[in-house]
Amino acid sequence: MENLVRSVISSMPEDERTPEPLYRLRLKHCLACSHLKDGTCLKCGCYVEARAASRFSRCPDVPPKWVSLSNYQGGLPMSLTPHDIAKMLDHSTLQPYLTEDEIRHGAEIALKYDTASMCARPCDVPLMAQLLKGSDVRVCTVIGFPHGDHETAIKVAEARLALEEGCEELDMVINIGRLLHGDDDAVRSEIAQIAALAHEKGAIVKVIIETCYLTDEQKVRACRLSEEAGADFVKTSTGYGTKGCTIEDLKLMRASVSPSVRVKGSGGIRDLDTVLKARAVGASRCGVSATEKIMAEAEARYATGTLCEVSAD
Repeated sequence: MENLVRSVISSMPEDERTPEPLYRLRLKHCLACSHLKDGTCLKCGCYVEARAASRFSRCPDVPPKWVSLSNYQGGLPMSLTPHDIAKMLDHSTLQPYLTEDEIRHGAEIALKYDTASMCARPCDVPLMAQLLKGSDVRVCTVIGFPHGDHETAIKVAEARLALEEGCEELDMVINIGRLLHGDDDAVRSEIAQIAALAHEKGAIVKVIIETCYLTDEQKVRACRLSEEAGADFVKTSTGYGTKGCTIEDLKLMRASVSPSVRVKGSGGIRDLDTVLKARAVGASRCGVSATEKIMAEAEARYATGTLCEVSAD
């Protein structure tokens, strides 16, 4: 990305440059930025805009974001909006003690911030679908949650009912014991059955591998089986195991699947810094119940011009 921004800067007229260049950057990015012409991605419409600081001294945009190319090492920070953060979040309402009023409140939070989805218990899907109807917040539920040890037929039936009731995203838990035993065919087959069912309905599947119970080799194997079976995402945790999401696991999972499979972190993600770090190492989604806190932090940083990408190191 640094080379991309520098290429835009190099195309600027000489009189717009400064001896000690400070440039204001605006970036909407995707995975297709190799299709670039004049700073704009021909495939998806992303753009990079870089201009000398003096040209933006009266810029009305809020917040202004300046970077020094001479002082920044290892790539350029990219500004974000709170909505960028919101669209990484699956707002979760999975606790067993939640009442209908609390599910309704959860939907209000998801709608307020326009999160990627709201992930609720299977029994809440009809209500959730009703509350989120007409919005961009997707209806999500869990399958075989939290232990993953239901019979495959039960998981498939649970998935089918959720889809019929309006679910658009299924977060399924693998059969952890069978993975540990080495029964890869059974694990792959179960995921494939649920993925096929979901895809017929235009829904997506996230496969929870519950990293806290697995060695690194088993995590890699679970990710690869998920991709072979047609999963759309691999996901770290249920939040009900012995440990939740770690940045190291997200890195390993991102490296274990192709770019067509996305990665979701979940379990113990309670602040914006963790979301940004997860994003930096390749996570596309984070499952969180602390949505209000995270979004308040995002809005506060945006107001001061400090909401931006962080380093993956």
